[in-house]
Amino acid sequence: MKGIIVNADDFGPSPFINRGIIDGIEKGVINSVSAFVTFNNECMDNISALKKRIDEEFPHVKIGLHVSLTAGQPVHDPYTAVSSICYKRKPLDHFCPFKDIDVFEVDKTHLEAEIRAQVNRLGKALGGIEYIDHINSHLGIFNFYMPFWEAFTKITTEYNFPMRNPISAEHKRRILPPHHYIIPLPIEGYALKQGLRDIEHPRTVLELIKGTNKNNLFLREADAISKKIKMPAYFITHYYGKPGFGTLRKIVDAVQENEVVELMVHVGRGSYAGENFWGIDNNYYNTRIDELNFLVKPDFRNRMRDKGVEFANYPR
Repeated sequence: MKGIIVNADDFGPSPFINRGIIDGIEKGVINSVSAFVTFNNECMDNISALKKRIDEEFPHVKIGLHVSLTAGQPVHDPYTAVSSICYKRKPLDHFCPFKDIDVFEVDKTHLEAEIRAQVNRLGKALGGIEYIDHINSHLGIFNFYMPFWEAFTKITTEYNFPMRNPISAEHKRRILPPHHYIIPLPIEGYALKQGLRDIEHPRTVLELIKGTNKNNLFLREADAISKKIKMPAYFITHYYGKPGFGTLRKIVDAVQENEVVELMVHVGRGSYAGENFWGIDNNYYNTRIDELNFLVKPDFRNRMRDKGVEFANYPR
C-alpha cells in the first residue's frame, strides 16, 4: 500500500479555518485534523461539534492534538505554573510570541504540565483521551531544542500517541526544497523565516539553527523509533506557501510502496474579516484559500488513483 495522510492543522478558534477544514472533509480530501485547545470555550465547542459530525458522517477522519506554546493561552495555570513559557506575555495570560521565547528560560516541569493539560482538554472535548488520534506541535517548536523534544516525546510515549515525523520529504531527498528556503527544514519555511528575522534572543536563534541541522533531526527520528513511537515515513512541508497541482503531483509521485506519509495543509474558506487570533498568522489567510482550492480539484484525487496512492491514517 502507498498512503497519504492529508492533515489539516489549526482547527478550533477560527471560523475561516474551520470552514476550510470542514469543506475539505466534505469533499473527501482531508482525512486528519489537528486541533488547538489553547483558545476559549467556543474553540472547544467547535472541536466537540466536529467530533460528533465525524462520528455520524465521516468515520475515516481522525482528530489529533496541535500542541501550542505560542498561539492562544496556557491551559495549565497561566499565571504561575507556566510563567517560564509565557514570560513577557501581552496580554498577561497569553503565550509570548515565538520571537520572544528564550528556550533557556523554559522550565521542563512546567512544559510537561502544559502538554498534559492540553492532552486532557482535548480528551474532554472528544469524550475521552482514547479518541485522540495523534499529536504534533504548532510551528514544529518541539523539534529544534532537545529539552523540548524530551518533554514532548515523554508524554507522547506515556499516552502511546502516534506523532508527526521530524524528518521532511526534503531530508529524505524525495522532493526538492521549495522556493522559500534552501536548507530542508522540519517546520514551515515561511514561519521559520519570520521567526529568524524577529527573534530577540541570540541563543534561541543558535538553538534553532542547531536543532534544524539534518543530522540532529535524523537523531530525533531515531530517538522516537527507539521509544517505539509510531510515525509516518516523513512529513511534507512544501505545499505550505506553494500550493498548486504541480506541487501536489510531485508529492503523490514520491510516495513509495509500503509507505505512509503525511501532507500538512493549512486551509480556509469564506471571509476572514475581523479575525485576529493570538499566535495565528493572518498574513497567510489568502494562501489558505489557494491550498484548499487546489486540493478539492479532481486532479489531486485522480493523480492518487493513477499512482495507486490511498488516503491513510496515522500508523498504530
